[in-house]
Amino acid sequence: NVGTYSIVHGYKRLHWAKRQNVIESVTCIILPHDMNPRTIFDVLLTDHLIGPAISLAEKARIIEIASRLMDEKSIRRELFTLLQLRKNTSISELAQILDQNEVIIKDIHQGRLQEKMISEILKIRSEEERLALVNLFRYLGLGDGKQKRLYTLIRDIAFRNNLSIMDFLNKDEVQSVVNHPEMNPPQKAQYLANLLQGQLTPEYNTYSEQFERQKNQ
Repeated sequence: NVGTYSIVHGYKRLHWAKRQNVIESVTCIILPHDMNPRTIFDVLLTDHLIGPAISLAEKARIIEIASRLMDEKSIRRELFTLLQLRKNTSISELAQILDQNEVIIKDIHQGRLQEKMISEILKIRSEEERLALVNLFRYLGLGDGKQKRLYTLIRDIAFRNNLSIMDFLNKDEVQSVVNHPEMNPPQKAQYLANLLQGQLTPEYNTYSEQFERQKNQ
């Protein structure tokens, strides 16, 4: 039937098809305009589940939509297993993800910000500091584990020196490493972690070197 329709899901696929000269028509599921919202939600969720893996940012969006239609107990019972969410996952924390700066949401969606770091990032009150840390992780190319280690070092040293995270990141000793003209990002990441570890626990690097020598011997 000829008419005007609202795209409920699959906008990107339709946009791609529209740009292909060889595709003249696309088969779509057309939902009645008076369909129950919960049924529409189930259609959307099913389409997501048969597609590529769902990112944490997408899961947060799905839970946000579900919260308009279901109570928390039903969401946990019916959706957490489908979305592969841990039982102790906080729904309010998922909602916080969607309130973040677009840069942070994008890094969560693309998997650049590790899941174990997201909770820590969300605890930081200052958006400027959250962005600074996420941009630093991205620039240094830090993967799982390394993000948490560097963040813990930065947080603990800043706290011990009564500095904000932003003030600490702006210190010359940190900026000289980040902006070093000859080191590449992985080298900067390793050097910065060693530098900060030495500041937090001065004997750590010495004992680590002794251990490596003894192990090699």
